[in-house]
Amino acid sequence: MYLNLYHRVPRSQRVLPSSVFDSLFSDLLANPTDSSRVARSARLDVIDRNDRFEAILEIPGVKKEDIEVKIEAASVTVKAESKTEHEVKDGERVIHSEREVRRFERTFELPVEIAEDKAEARYEDGVLQLILPKKDAVQARRLQVN
Repeated sequence: MYLNLYHRVPRSQRVLPSSVFDSLFSDLLANPTDSSRVARSARLDVIDRNDRFEAILEIPGVKKEDIEVKIEAASVTVKAESKTEHEVKDGERVIHSEREVRRFERTFELPVEIAEDKAEARYEDGVLQLILPKKDAVQARRLQVN
């Protein structure tokens, strides 16, 4: 018995690889500052240092007060927002003005739970460094039977 798994796509519905690239790059190059686009993802490195994890995220162009870090068990979420506006000085006549808001959110899971109360965050020169101490494993307690 022969089973045909090939499905023929009509010629009018076929998408050529070159047209996919053309449309992708024409959209990106047409308006690279379009604020409706998803913000670029931050580069993330996580290092296991035995008793803690160290996470390093590159988030340039963001103010320290616009960064939010949330830790729930072994899950870490980082949210950031950057805003840019054109400042108008006295005597200037505005012909065109743009505002850009970029939002970023990244969640990553670690292999063990984090001690939230001991975690630290530092932000300097566009780099967010998270020190995430591992939660001590809960030791089983042996009960004496009376």
